[in-house]
Formats: sequence, structure tokens, C-alpha cells
Amino acid sequence: ICYTIIDFEDGINLGLIQEEYALEYLINLVRDTIQTEKYNSLQHREDRLSYLRALSINTHIKDAVRIFLENEEAICKGEFTVGLMEKSKYKAQIDDIIKISVEKIYKSDEVIEKEIKGYHILQ
Repeated sequence: ICYTIIDFEDGINLGLIQEEYALEYLINLVRDTIQTEKYNSLQHREDRLSYLRALSINTHIKDAVRIFLENEEAICKGEFTVGLMEKSKYKAQIDDIIKISVEKIYKSDEVIEKEIKGYHILQ
């Protein structure tokens, strides 16, 4: 949960994902919990992103807890055969964020170059 959102945030901060585009995805995740006045009062982009990140992670943790509690018996019996987040009501949004992250962040020249340098250092 955390890595998905934090990587997405890093992509925004690095300029690999347009802020306006990304904010739309994050706001869709927290639509039910965002305090609009508080969000609008944040003057710096980094503060807005941090706020949305925290809300997004909190939203997903609460959803994971809900899914676990609803399926605890099946989980304990070994009958729950998918990851908790596969049953999340936010699955479509997270899938979109992961897709964008793969396309814009993980496959970016900057990230690939760092991975290659890291590989060479370890060799």
C-alpha cells in the first residue's frame, strides 16, 4: 500500500508525472475523507501531496482492515485465495496508479540509468 502511493508521489516530485493529472487520481482515492478547506489552505504543492499521500495510505489501510474482518474466517481456513487489495473498493484506482507508475516512473530513463549504475556498483 505505502510503496505504491509513495512511488507515485516521488514520480510527481521528480516531474515524471504531471501534478494536475496525478492529483486527480489521488483525490479519487480520498474523495470520502478529504477535508476540502484544509486541502485548499495548503499553499505548497509538497504539502498538498503529503496530505493526499497520508489520506490515501490511511484509506487503503482501513479498507484492508475491512476486507480482512469481512473474510477472517475464510482467511484462517486458507480459503481466501487472493490478496486483500484484490477485493478493495479502490482496486481500479490503485491499478491505474500502478500502471501510470510503471509507464512514467519505473520505465523512465532517469530511473533505468540509476538501476544500471546500481547494478554495476554491485558487480
